[in-house]
Parts: sequence; structure tokens; C-alpha cells
Amino acid sequence: MDLDNQLRDGKVSVGLYHTAGKGTRLAPLPGAENNNKPGVKLPATIKVDGVLVPMTILEAVIKNTGCYAKSRPGRLSVFWGDQVFIPTVPVEYKVTHHVDILCSLGPMLSEADWREKGMDKYGLIAVSGNQPNTRYDPPAHTPTQSSPNNSTHSYHSVKPTGERRR
Repeated sequence: MDLDNQLRDGKVSVGLYHTAGKGTRLAPLPGAENNNKPGVKLPATIKVDGVLVPMTILEAVIKNTGCYAKSRPGRLSVFWGDQVFIPTVPVEYKVTHHVDILCSLGPMLSEADWREKGMDKYGLIAVSGNQPNTRYDPPAHTPTQSSPNNSTHSYHSVKPTGERRR
């Protein structure tokens, strides 16, 4: 199989699953799998060689992200090995950008809610009208944040649209 040619010709889509991290927030479960968080077993089974075995988080993510493949011919998609998506919009779409990022959109949280929900441990994707989406990694809950091009954006002026952006 010549994967490079098949990707170039748009005949296949490829998923790569990033499994880094020891699963601190999922503890103590990853400890039973040598700190392999995608290897944590779920209360579900799958058939492997005709035998029912416990499904792992990674297997669930692979099954879950398979729905995006039809819209991504000729593309490489990278997913976290423990990131499950619950689509709220149709998963088929026309590709319009070189890179896609799947995210959950919502209103900006207050500083208290931001810290209470542990959002300071994650990156933020800011969506603002027709401007390019901006990723901050990981942001503090402050009125402004410098982006890599040294421009300053106000989190408080970001207006979530409720629709998927790419």
C-alpha cells in the first residue's frame, strides 16, 4: 500500500491518535494500565478475534472519530487518544481550510467559573466574527492575551457563535 499516493489522490483519510500523558486528571484509573490513559478499560466490550474483551478509551475514540473520515479524504487527522467527541452539528462538511480543529463553543466564563471548572489547564480557541480563530495555550483568565504575532486580543470581546468553525 502506497499511503502517500493514496492520501495525495484523496482515496483515503488517515487518523493519528496522540496518546501522550499519564492521565493525572483521570487518576487513579490509568495506574491500573501503567499510567496509559488511552488504555483504561471502559464498561463496554468489543469483539477481538471472536472474543468479547473490555473496550479501551483509545478504541472508543477511534470508533467515535470514524464518523469524520468521509469528509476528510486525502487528509491526516490528529486526535488525542482520550478525546471523545459528541457531535452537535452534522459531521459531514466540505473542506475549506488546510487545517481543522474540533472544539466546543460556548460563552466566556467568569473568572470564578473558569477556575472552578479547571479551564486554566486547557487551551482556549477564540472565535470572533470573520477573524481567524486564535488558539491560546493555556490562558489565564485575564482581559487580554498576546497572540504569537504580538497583537492583543480581549477574551471579553470574543463572541461565541454557536456554530462550528474550521
